Amino acid sequence: MILIAMYVQMAKDFLEIIYYISGPLLAFFAFKALAKIKETRKQANEARETRITNAKRSSYQLAAEKCDFYLNVIIPKINNLDAVIREQNITFFEKSQVEVSNTNIKVKPAFKDEGERNKVLLEIPCLEVFNPIESFSLFFVSGIADEKIAYLTVRTTFLGSVKRYLPLYVILSNGKHFNNTFKLFMIWHNRREKEILEKEKHAIEQKLNKNISLEVKNIGAE
Repeated sequence: MILIAMYVQMAKDFLEIIYYISGPLLAFFAFKALAKIKETRKQANEARETRITNAKRSSYQLAAEKCDFYLNVIIPKINNLDAVIREQNITFFEKSQVEVSNTNIKVKPAFKDEGERNKVLLEIPCLEVFNPIESFSLFFVSGIADEKIAYLTVRTTFLGSVKRYLPLYVILSNGKHFNNTFKLFMIWHNRREKEILEKEKHAIEQKLNKNISLEVKNIGAE
């Protein structure tokens, strides 16, 4: 019995030693595991940041390429179309009524006569302009290319040209074509209108701040 008691006590002592040793060991392994998790998370975040940076770089580069395409390819086509319109004395684009609101485009086409209708719908090279503009718009509406870079670069010519051609755009679109052109036009048109209003508001506020308020006091009021 004494021998058994000795073995039991030795076992208890051994287990206590294991218990005290296991505490620091568990803490050590937990620390190593936590460090590994942090390192993995850091690597994942770095990879994510790299992907975002590369995506932005590609987006900026593509935007620059498409703006270059607009300036060097589309604008000459626009100039050619406008020259044809002038040469054929077409008044359709000037006579037609266009109304652009925040969410909608309304046009009232005005053909001078049947001859002008045929010229506009069948003869002038409008699709040589409309199709490249639609392709250009697709890259920015889809978010593949950075839209704000394009806005700063070609917004004036894009908005002016598309708005001028809106009467024909609406006729040819038939509710299903040139949707990217319409969407980009509305985005940029509304942004430009907001910028104009904010500029006017700022000018008014500056004038108000410069004005000095004068009061006429009644005699005997003091």
